[in-house]
Amino acid sequence: MQPARILFFLLSVFLMLGVLAAFFPEQGIALSEKFSLRFFSVRALIGMDELEPPEFAAASAAPLPSTKAALTNRAKYHIDPNDSTRLIYPNDDKSVLYPLFAELEKSSQASQPIRILHYGDSQIEEDRMTSTIRQVLQSRFGGSGVGLISPKPLTNSLSLSHSWSENWQRYAVFGDSSKPKHNRFGIMAAYCDYQETQALLSFKKKTSASPMLGATRISMLYGNAKAGTKVSLSGTTSHGEKTLQKGKRLAKLEWTLAQPEEPLRLRFTGQSPEVYAIALDGKNGVAVDNIPIRGSSGVEFVKMDSALFAENIKAMNVKAVIFQFGGNAVPYIKSQKELEWYETHLTKQFRLFKSLGLHLIVIGPSDMSTKWKDKFVTYAYLPELRDMMLRLTHSFEGVYWDMYAAMGGKNSMPKWVKQKLAIEDYTHFTRNGAEKVAQMFIQSFLKDYSEYQQVMQRKTYTADAKPGDRAFLQN
Repeated sequence: MQPARILFFLLSVFLMLGVLAAFFPEQGIALSEKFSLRFFSVRALIGMDELEPPEFAAASAAPLPSTKAALTNRAKYHIDPNDSTRLIYPNDDKSVLYPLFAELEKSSQASQPIRILHYGDSQIEEDRMTSTIRQVLQSRFGGSGVGLISPKPLTNSLSLSHSWSENWQRYAVFGDSSKPKHNRFGIMAAYCDYQETQALLSFKKKTSASPMLGATRISMLYGNAKAGTKVSLSGTTSHGEKTLQKGKRLAKLEWTLAQPEEPLRLRFTGQSPEVYAIALDGKNGVAVDNIPIRGSSGVEFVKMDSALFAENIKAMNVKAVIFQFGGNAVPYIKSQKELEWYETHLTKQFRLFKSLGLHLIVIGPSDMSTKWKDKFVTYAYLPELRDMMLRLTHSFEGVYWDMYAAMGGKNSMPKWVKQKLAIEDYTHFTRNGAEKVAQMFIQSFLKDYSEYQQVMQRKTYTADAKPGDRAFLQN
């Protein structure tokens, strides 16, 4: 064949392919429910295929406006808007957390630990992220123990070896198969009881290489107790048997040890109460509690008995909540209406926490990827969801930490998967990834605490102010 004919043939083939690519449906032709026929686009043919879905242009929200107060506070505090790992304060006013910092400073001299509850979805299961935050804060401010434990947790913990007799049953506000008998779920958004008249719980350190539990204050939150039910605690020695307070109301049982012991065993005799939590704490300092709710978007707290929840919060000296949800909502938010629905329900949760006088720290969702053509890209509405959660957090005088931005922002998840910091569902972190993210968060928290210390050298602050109060008295 002559060269001219070969060239003509090749050009004809490319022309036919181009015409086919131009008119072939971008979504492909469905052959069945599971299979479809697809063809490359003209843009892909010339190397100009989109790097992201076209929905992104509509889903990316405009930057938040800089208010006069924000500009004033940027001059007052050290604010680096280019730092993607920083805590983001309402109007950049860092003094929002100053009452909490004051509580942390005096916690080592307190009569009981102050608590920070870390609620989250499956990203924090196994004590991931929480354990890092706990270790850093206890190292800095004092405290020991792993905090609140459910008698029958949904998953095992990296920080604790925990066993229970087979007759324990778990009921949760969301996600568990056992149907709850009522809505009295307590501080861990769940409660447990046992069948028959005897039950056992046991706690010890995870491995020979892990640190001691360090718990010297052992307590139990319970309710709906029957007459004559008793609980005994034993470690290396016996610490006696106590009779539960009969009645439906919340009650607290407590043992104080001279020094940490393990394993620790709780033995129940008599009809089961509703057990809301076991606490393995130190004498004082800081307790940081891991409370995962698998599959949740964080909208179930208002479904619980609010009076009982408030009593739990008061009984355990809770000062702050770390609220880490949003990831489970991401795949289902595909319109502005759905985003507004989620905002409405988050508003109810935030209002509940603030009504209890708690500091609110929100950790937003990570980057999450969906398959688009042959690429993994960020879900279209995730950036707008992030912006909504940021605005809503600030409207309740809360502090926001942008995990999405800290990871690198849009389309960053594939890089984390490649580095073995996230698993191949392009949603969840590996243990190393969770450790990395937690370190970024807590180091930013401590950085702002250090700035608080510098401010306190110049000013006297009313440490007993309520969360959100920012009154300074000049020396």
